[in-house]
Amino acid sequence: MSKLPLLDEDDSSRRSVDAKERLRTILSSWLPRFQDSGITLSLETHVTPHVFAFAGIQEFRDFVLSLPGLGVLIDVSHNHYDGYDIAEVIATLKPLRITGFHLSDAVRGRELRDGTHLVLGKGNVDFKSVLELFEDDDTVYGALEVKGPARGITDSLAHLCTIK
Repeated sequence: MSKLPLLDEDDSSRRSVDAKERLRTILSSWLPRFQDSGITLSLETHVTPHVFAFAGIQEFRDFVLSLPGLGVLIDVSHNHYDGYDIAEVIATLKPLRITGFHLSDAVRGRELRDGTHLVLGKGNVDFKSVLELFEDDDTVYGALEVKGPARGITDSLAHLCTIK
């Protein structure tokens, strides 16, 4: 399995600024088109700084706030992997329009590819607390995003059904 090359701080910062500006340009162009068609466009909460453009959930929040109408899709696995409690992520992003979740488990301290997108119940995410926050909100959607065989999907669904 190949590892991503490490960038020095200046390269990483420059790459992050360039990526955010390209993303802002694209989203600024597409947001009105989607809104005119009644479609919600959402940005996923990837904030692993050495891989994605955002260096933290607050930076992600500020970026989304700068683009009115942009929704938020919370990636539970990546955010947990990055050291965030999901309730903390939701509290930070609450002023924004949360449209959905990518639901998969995670374990911190492993390589990114090995520690994310796990079958629910195979990691350390507290899905009960995630589900409780949106118990009475039928506008937020969840999508399973698990690696592995089809059995991983059925096992994840079974795990969700046991949460009370």
